[in-house]
Amino acid sequence: MLNYKSFTPPFTERWKKIFKTMVKRLNNKIFIIALVIILLVIFGVYFLTQNTNSPIPLVKQSQIIELKNGDSYDLNAKYVKKEINGRMFTMLGYNGMIPGPMIKVVQGSEITINFKNNFDMDTALHSHGVRMDNEFDGASPVTQSPIKPRETLTYKLKFPDAGMYWYHPHIRGDYQQELGLYGNYFVIPSDKNY
Repeated sequence: MLNYKSFTPPFTERWKKIFKTMVKRLNNKIFIIALVIILLVIFGVYFLTQNTNSPIPLVKQSQIIELKNGDSYDLNAKYVKKEINGRMFTMLGYNGMIPGPMIKVVQGSEITINFKNNFDMDTALHSHGVRMDNEFDGASPVTQSPIKPRETLTYKLKFPDAGMYWYHPHIRGDYQQELGLYGNYFVIPSDKNY
């Protein structure tokens, strides 16, 4: 039997009485069984979250993707696993990369991005700082509807200005962007003397 007298919680007398009543109602066997079940649930949840054989792929190193005027590129937002300080975390990446691939184009190019949402939240693709047609701005819900899970959207992008720009979601940026959905455009000047 559990000895409540040896237990000295830093509580008031009222809490001591409540604890004493609980111990009287539970016999030793029920208490031990309940404790074992609680510990099994805690360890089970921990080990399930540490599964390295998960169908979620490990994050890949970011790549530079060079596109020419008129090229198309498939960009997918999906879950990835990333190790940080010895622990595995589920994050988000574009084409399995954090940051997403750096898309390199020459100033004046027009490209097509075939975007697919492969995770379980609405999202969009906003090309930050790039001057383009409003319908492809990706600022949901202002310029487009959200891209639902498993849906695709084709973006037609123009790059009239040289420089470095970035792309990211405009839906739940506090979650999606912070977990890895961001990448860069590198627009090479068409003028060699730039």
